[in-house]
Amino acid sequence: SILILVGVAALVVMLTTWWVLSRYRRCPSDQILVVFGKAGKKKVTDENGKSYDRILPSKIIHGGGTFVWPIIQDFRMMSLAPHTIQPRVTGLSSQNIKVTIPVTLTTGIGTTDNLMQNAAARFLSAGIDEQNKQIEDILIGEIRAIMATMPIEEINADRNKFLVNAKEKIELELNKVGFTIININIADIDDNANYIVNLGKKAATQAQAQAEADIAEQEKQGKIKIANTRKEEAIQVAEANREQQSTVAKTVQAQEVAVAQAKKDQAIQLAEAEKEKAEGVANATAEQTIEQRAEEIADVVRKSYTSYDRLSIMDKARIFKFRIDDNRYNLQLHGLVLKELGLNLYGAEVYEDYQSIYEETMKKAEKQNADDERRYGDKKWVRGR
Repeated sequence: SILILVGVAALVVMLTTWWVLSRYRRCPSDQILVVFGKAGKKKVTDENGKSYDRILPSKIIHGGGTFVWPIIQDFRMMSLAPHTIQPRVTGLSSQNIKVTIPVTLTTGIGTTDNLMQNAAARFLSAGIDEQNKQIEDILIGEIRAIMATMPIEEINADRNKFLVNAKEKIELELNKVGFTIININIADIDDNANYIVNLGKKAATQAQAQAEADIAEQEKQGKIKIANTRKEEAIQVAEANREQQSTVAKTVQAQEVAVAQAKKDQAIQLAEAEKEKAEGVANATAEQTIEQRAEEIADVVRKSYTSYDRLSIMDKARIFKFRIDDNRYNLQLHGLVLKELGLNLYGAEVYEDYQSIYEETMKKAEKQNADDERRYGDKKWVRGR
């Protein structure tokens, strides 16, 4: 009977040891162990500085292990493996243009106490698909909210700013359900109005227009050098002729000398007058910056014509007063006026509008020169009589 009692005692000890060991649960490093039921208490402090015990909804273990008591406790494992969500988010920019942004979000349950508690509270009984659906809804909602605050040009040009804003707002919402962002990226942006494609065309057109303006400027400088050379040559020839006339004048009648001198003086006075007129116009224009000139033109359009589209080509040429020999100035002034009026023209439209104004300006200048030459000829004819 003693042997039987010893055997029974040994059996009880073995069963008790096996039972105790079987209730010990270990947690791998890529998972969290959630013990729920009677999870214990935690001492917390409220806003007034008063301490009290708060009953925990669950006990979270990350690494190591813990005993799970039968009846009063149970457990489940939650994976820390990353979730990859890849939706194509379609929404409206701040200009009400529909934009589609492919987003790739890599996220997972955070390992801080608060995040693990939040994840257990929201997704302990949920499957992977349900978790991904909830995360995708958060991602789409926040991306659309950010899109609505930014113009499409800024979204396309400054993607880092877009991603910083997205990460900040999405992280805040994901933390509420226990998740944190591992990585987030966006692919090529698309829109149904081909606005981004047209932006590229506009930039190319502007670059081409600038290149053409630079070429025209170089050609103008070359023509100026040629004109200066010819001017110096003409001055030297005139000096030589004057010396020759001075020698011959001794044998020529006084009247012919006086007439020749009068014609020469008249030509010099006319040239000086034209030169002073041109310098006066140049000085007046120089005193006014191109930005101020653009603002004045825009004000004239708003007050007198209501809309830029209502102006005829002649009106535009009269208001802009392009410089015939300064294409760079003209192109910059034209672009600033369109910007001041809030007009978004594409490259071809900008070029056609500018070219028509420039051609009308050239016609007016040629007509003015013809009129001046005719008046000068009439004056010479009257004096000759």
